[in-house]
Amino acid sequence: MSHKEYNRISFVLFTLSLFLIIFLAGCTQSEDGPNSFQISIINFDRSKVNITFSELTELDSVTGTSSFENRFGNVGGKGTYTGVNISSIFEYCGIIFLPSDLLIVKASDGYEAIYNYHNIYPNSTFYNLQGSMALAYSFDGIDIPQWDKGPQIVFFPPDGLYSNEDKGSTSSLEMVGSAGSRWISNVVSLELIRESETLSIYHNKNYTLSYSQLKFLPKVTGSGGYIKTTGAIEGPFTFEGVDLVKTFDLFLNTSEDFSIEVIATDGYKMSYTKEQVFGKVPIYNTEGNQIGYGAYGTNLSLVLAYNEDGSPLEHGGPFRMVYLGEDVITDGHFWTKYVKTINFIPSITE
Repeated sequence: MSHKEYNRISFVLFTLSLFLIIFLAGCTQSEDGPNSFQISIINFDRSKVNITFSELTELDSVTGTSSFENRFGNVGGKGTYTGVNISSIFEYCGIIFLPSDLLIVKASDGYEAIYNYHNIYPNSTFYNLQGSMALAYSFDGIDIPQWDKGPQIVFFPPDGLYSNEDKGSTSSLEMVGSAGSRWISNVVSLELIRESETLSIYHNKNYTLSYSQLKFLPKVTGSGGYIKTTGAIEGPFTFEGVDLVKTFDLFLNTSEDFSIEVIATDGYKMSYTKEQVFGKVPIYNTEGNQIGYGAYGTNLSLVLAYNEDGSPLEHGGPFRMVYLGEDVITDGHFWTKYVKTINFIPSITE
């Protein structure tokens, strides 16, 4: 083989190799395109199916101009969105969503928000405030993945603005924050929740919350036990539950006087003064000797427990009043079991 022929063959092989590299690079890039996008639908029985971008765009689309109010009262996200109503996705998947069911939407960064039946199937009151709830895949004519916030949860209220006031009237107690916190970006999953156990909190209006909704409230994890009237000590145990002081801040000015009445499923009632809510109760060591009084923010928190050792509470549950700190022991009569209702009542004395 001559030197010229060798160079010619080498050039051809180099050209073919370069073409192959460019071709493969193009295939790799296409995997990051819209066809690679999918949303996981986690059904009530925890089974999972995925919806691709092409499947989503085949469903009936909705387009509209909308925006939201952030926590500073400024308007954000204003533009034209195209997507698919969440109700249409459920219909496509054959999902029957009941009025007591919940939807948890999760983003790629782990952020979650929870939505109720009337967010997805709005009645006239909800529709006038929020419009329809959709999963958008296009913003101002730019589709995913070029639109870096999509897919995104959006609302289409008739006035084009989902305000903080609208949010307060269309979400349950668990949704703390602005209207913008409901517009989840980079959605990766829709999780369906069906729960029968609920808790009611009453202050001017009734809020009925399930186990999943309670987990969105300010939480506390700690240990605690109780001493019986016989002197026997139970615990300490490790619990997770609702930080009641921070949660009550959502209802009223906790610097003012108030008390609460806790009602169990069997009708048993237990009242707590403001001081007891803030942890001012006797505390004991593990030998049962009193060592002082508790204080919220220092060594004790009144908590509505829903988990024990990482699992849903069974003994005295699904919801139970407990005092938590660092292996603290408190009087057992404060540990109300089978909690069903928490009412705010006028201030009482111990």
